[in-house]
Amino acid sequence: MKVLMISPWYPNDENPFYGIFIKNHAYAIKDAGVEIQLLVVTVGQSKSIFKKSISRLIDEKGLVTHVISLKSKYHNLLFYNYIFQYLIVKNYYHKHLEKEFTPDIIHSNIIFPAAFLGYKLAIIEKKAHVITEHWSKIDRFMNMRLLGVLGKKVYNDAAAITVVSSFLKNKLANFINDEEKLNIIPNVIDLENLSRYNQANDQPDTIRFTCMSLWEKPKRPELLFHALQGIVNQVNRRIVLNVAGCGSLLNELKSIRWDFEVRYLGSINHEAKIKVFGNTDYFLHASDMETFSVVIAEAMAAGIPVLASNVGAIPELISSENGLMCNNNVDEWSEAILSLVSSKIFDREVIKKTASRFDKASVGGSFKKLYMSTLKPQNN
Repeated sequence: MKVLMISPWYPNDENPFYGIFIKNHAYAIKDAGVEIQLLVVTVGQSKSIFKKSISRLIDEKGLVTHVISLKSKYHNLLFYNYIFQYLIVKNYYHKHLEKEFTPDIIHSNIIFPAAFLGYKLAIIEKKAHVITEHWSKIDRFMNMRLLGVLGKKVYNDAAAITVVSSFLKNKLANFINDEEKLNIIPNVIDLENLSRYNQANDQPDTIRFTCMSLWEKPKRPELLFHALQGIVNQVNRRIVLNVAGCGSLLNELKSIRWDFEVRYLGSINHEAKIKVFGNTDYFLHASDMETFSVVIAEAMAAGIPVLASNVGAIPELISSENGLMCNNNVDEWSEAILSLVSSKIFDREVIKKTASRFDKASVGGSFKKLYMSTLKPQNN
């Protein structure tokens, strides 16, 4: 069985976390015994009217990735011109990709533009089309007049659709005629490596918090900073906040002098992330929307109690065994942090078990089973 996975989101040198969950899905599928290659189509800004570059990469795990990068000073127009993108994809597919890899299934990530491209390619090549949706802004997109109507057709003509949470499944159910097409397959977490560190604190007079994200909306880092500032004098211990990741939402926060220690770590790779988790007592995650949350699940896999916003799919991850949730205002965040560090005792081994459902083998096996069921009607 061969699968071509198409995505507009994928890790890069500037942001190694961008769409990392898609790459991890691909690894899980590959390890499940499915031949898979990726086709990444990105649209970005440039001073040129139009610039195209194409590369073929093989990473350290043997995953083949074809990257089509399209850039323009009119990048917004280019982004919405999916017909133009499709013509470039079709040309590359027939002239290059197809000669080395002829898929049985086209698997698209994100309704636009990737699923639009995958839909048209699947029709031309007479392949089954599977869609995985991650997008938190799906409601806004589906309310667009023309693209929303086309999006419903793309969804309903797909052989199967997967989502990463019940929260997102309920959103998509508004646009799907046959809800039996919707399957929940969560994101993949590196359980083996994340669980290898114990959070031994050799400084009992210090509380070590960590937050980690691409710091752009809908993330709310200011809630974490101001909440910690509000409890500094109520906690008889030194507070350290590790902040991993980059983004414009940190700019103003960096200009403020806080009464606790802040360690800005910038963008870090996976190994560095694991080490940071190994030196963390509590994980904090504030956001206005989440369709899953890889970093929350990773913190759980590392046995770290989590305090997170009570929004989106987060209630599907957080329970009394592994953390707490609160509403997005500074006072509630301050109260919740105090409760987390003073009145709640967590069993770290129990926390790790709550993340077991995100195991690579389980997720990869679920995709393989779905692919096989998708192909059966065509083979009869």
